Amino acid sequence: MYKCKIIFGLTFLFTAIFFFCVYHTVDAFTCGTDTVSYGGKNYATVQIGTTQCWFRENLNVGTRIAGTAMPADPAPTLDDPSTVSKWCYNNTEANCTTDGGLYSWAETNALSSVCNTTACTPPAPNQGICPTGWHIPTHDEYTTLERAICTSGTCATDFPFDVTSLGWRGTNEGSKLSTFTLNGNNSSGFTGLLAGGRYTGGSFSDRGAYTSLWSASAQLASNAWARGLGSVQAKIDRNAYTKTYGFTVRCVKVITTSIVTTDAVTSITSTTAVGNGMVTDTGGNNPTRYIEWGTTSGSYSNSCSAGAGSMGAYSCSMTGLSVGTTYYVRAKVVNSAGTTYGSETSFVVTVGSTRNTVKTRGTVKTRGDVKMGNIGN
Repeated sequence: MYKCKIIFGLTFLFTAIFFFCVYHTVDAFTCGTDTVSYGGKNYATVQIGTTQCWFRENLNVGTRIAGTAMPADPAPTLDDPSTVSKWCYNNTEANCTTDGGLYSWAETNALSSVCNTTACTPPAPNQGICPTGWHIPTHDEYTTLERAICTSGTCATDFPFDVTSLGWRGTNEGSKLSTFTLNGNNSSGFTGLLAGGRYTGGSFSDRGAYTSLWSASAQLASNAWARGLGSVQAKIDRNAYTKTYGFTVRCVKVITTSIVTTDAVTSITSTTAVGNGMVTDTGGNNPTRYIEWGTTSGSYSNSCSAGAGSMGAYSCSMTGLSVGTTYYVRAKVVNSAGTTYGSETSFVVTVGSTRNTVKTRGTVKTRGDVKMGNIGN
């Protein structure tokens, strides 16, 4: 959306009106509630951990080719599923409908087919054959997913951020990603399917027994990282495979902190007022919304809550005010990715007056995952 300011400039002969507009990409999407429409299909989503939103279905876009064929160049065009080539298990379209398509590593990452046999480094993040705003998960992003569902007490050891630890890892994390794994309960909501794969010479195997999901991360010139689930395993398989194999694909997006602005205080009485804020971007996770206030600039000892909500205006009641006192106010929102504050405003409580004095303090500063200062005027 466009956020604009109007500035009036008075000259000797005329008044000029200047419009200053800044384009800001707004995220009204709520992970786990909203679906993603892409290539004629609506994909359900699920939030796992604090900063990851996943497709809870395998991607199924593109035109089916025979298992003995390889995807031809040019590479897929971003946001154009008609340029994507996929395999369907046993060359049957119905298997793509239920389990998702099977893709080579280069096709997954929207790269030239030469990247299946030579060293290629996709951009980071890499949209690949995912829709805009989503990307192919990296090796490390899969590790983040694994740690998010791990409760063993040895998660850092079981799922290290390295490129040397291979094989079946963890304890029961695979069972949390699917109902089809050993003791599978899909408690994460990931909803993994044992879709099998397309292997050397165009052969298909392992449907109902195993599945691999490609990452965006290459290991060697002809190998790339993937994650696997199996019917006789409760763990997760962390391995690298030949890039020409056909595996399933999931899309992921990063959940970010919400963005909020502080609006003018209204309905001021001798003891109460209404604090107002505006959520202009949820970051993908609906925030809990607050108004904070105090009697010293930069210090806010009181707060009220408007509860959790999506984009748009919100308000809550400020109480315990005193006549003749200046109060400093800011909006605050908290989602799973962190806390964000709006700019500071101030007002004076006077008998019979509702005039507000609005002041802005500072610029955006970051302290860890908490943004402080002027988010918007």
